[in-house]
Amino acid sequence: MSFKSTALAKAIQSYCQTIAKGYSVDNTKHMFDVTPPKEVKLREAIIQGSEFLAKINIIDVDQTEGTAVTVGTDKLSTGRAGANEGRFQGTTPDLTGNAYKLQETDTMVRMSWLMQAAWINAGSQGQFNKAVNAYTNKQIAADIVKVGWNGKQASRPTNPETNPLGEDVNEGWQAHVERQAPNQIVKDDGAGGDIYFDPEGTKNANGAPLYTYKTLDSMANDLINNVLAPHHINAPDLVVLVGRELIAAAQYKLYNEADKPSEHNDAQQLAKSIAGRPAYVPAYFPGKRMVVTSYRNLSVYNQRGTKRRKVKDNDDKARLESTYWRMEDYMVEDLEKYAAYDENSVIIGPSNSAPAAPVIATPPSDQTVTAGQTASFSVIAENTTSYEWTLDTAPTGTDSANLELDTTSMTAGDYTVKVTCIGDGGSKEATATLTVNAA
Repeated sequence: MSFKSTALAKAIQSYCQTIAKGYSVDNTKHMFDVTPPKEVKLREAIIQGSEFLAKINIIDVDQTEGTAVTVGTDKLSTGRAGANEGRFQGTTPDLTGNAYKLQETDTMVRMSWLMQAAWINAGSQGQFNKAVNAYTNKQIAADIVKVGWNGKQASRPTNPETNPLGEDVNEGWQAHVERQAPNQIVKDDGAGGDIYFDPEGTKNANGAPLYTYKTLDSMANDLINNVLAPHHINAPDLVVLVGRELIAAAQYKLYNEADKPSEHNDAQQLAKSIAGRPAYVPAYFPGKRMVVTSYRNLSVYNQRGTKRRKVKDNDDKARLESTYWRMEDYMVEDLEKYAAYDENSVIIGPSNSAPAAPVIATPPSDQTVTAGQTASFSVIAENTTSYEWTLDTAPTGTDSANLELDTTSMTAGDYTVKVTCIGDGGSKEATATLTVNAA
């Protein structure tokens, strides 16, 4: 829609005037500073746009670089000093190496005139203002969460086409831990192989499991007991954050087997409780990732006093543009209280541990020759490492895909030529008839 009605023009103008008044500026066409009192209100408005952001820390810091500013309460702070040593000094959190670096971050929320026309037609000016603010804040909040769970690094320039989840906007929580405490991220099954999550509990012919885990409880318990620092294992605020693909796979099995209402309830509860801890499926969370941490161990840092905004009615683009500029970074306060699987190492379903069996694509063809001629046979097979050819059950000694037989000493008649294709996954046979005519 390139046409802006008079009513919409007035609504947009009134909205911009309201924003200008709220921030004590003459107009919103150019970038303006967000003063400290307004920073708090802006932060609260953005938090309201995301259920997840309301659970974690959104913290203003003074410096663009530094170390974690808050830690948990799981380390023991109570004790007594030795004789003649004075008072017990408590414990000091070890923040060595856990550093943040704020990155220039620019968000522009674009709202077309067509979208806004629906808003102005649906209510009063006040309702229009609320709709614009709500949409803007939800978009900003959604982007913060997207980058938090998917961000790999801060690039310049960014490319939203190739990185639709903000992979190049900033270093998110998982990437932060992987860089500073890589042992907190599980990338294999302990033996260098992939991690198989198979709710069916598939086993091979010998009864050996073809999976690493068959329940979400066992996955989470492994993180809790073997990856988290010992003093965090029984922390009361631990939560299991889990991807939708893992939840769906586990629920599918339970729903298929459920024949009672109580069993359906068990499937529904999977998204609420895992390994005896509260479970949650965050928006934009990678589908095969699982993280055990606490909400308050996850933070978004902004630099205090540097936030800037702009709201512009762009006639050339037929849209309203709301810009929010800030210095921002993602922080995991206590690295040892974050344990996760690398989703790229997780496979849903059983492992295919049995080698593929040989497959004969082109078997040998029947041949008719006159005694004294050479008969040639060939086979094309997949998953094959060696060949055995026989002539009427007698080995020919040939170990290749091609066989040549000298029929000079053979009497007239029919002979059976058999090839056995042998591979790591077994063997496959094929036969052909050799007809030798008298010379």
